[in-house]
Amino acid sequence: MVSLDLSPLIRPKYTIPTTVKVLDLSGNAISEVSLPQHFLEPIRPDLILRAYISALTARLQPKGTDPMAGKRTTAVSFGIGLGLARVPRVKGSLWPTARFAPNVVKGRRAHPPKVEKILHERINKRERRKAIRSAIAATAIRDLVIARGVTLLIRFPKYHSLLVMTLRGLVLWRI
Repeated sequence: MVSLDLSPLIRPKYTIPTTVKVLDLSGNAISEVSLPQHFLEPIRPDLILRAYISALTARLQPKGTDPMAGKRTTAVSFGIGLGLARVPRVKGSLWPTARFAPNVVKGRRAHPPKVEKILHERINKRERRKAIRSAIAATAIRDLVIARGVTLLIRFPKYHSLLVMTLRGLVLWRI
């Protein structure tokens, strides 16, 4: 069996710059600075999404109903042979009202939300750290930033601010 080296044929999808220009307030390049190692991390959209979902679900609170809700009643079924449905009914009035069943007014819920449900999607520490480094590295690639929603950057050196037009609207940042 012959082993082929395919590494020269495999190119990364994005080229990450190793150095960036440092600009003054008027927009002129002063010097160049090499980027830290975090910006050279391979970009993993799957890990970034997993870390985002983990952070999102960590904020969720468990919710549920009282286990006895809709069951605190003396309702019993009248049985068969009376021309009525076999729904539990409360005795003591001219028209006995149905209770307890999930398909009646003031009855229990059929499948209520449970407090025991696990809402938080956990992620390993090293995996989360790698996802954060990957997200930082993605900010160095212009195409990914534009695809995320930033469409226009306007600098106002006089006011030390930056106007960012996104898909969600205009944002004015103080720089």
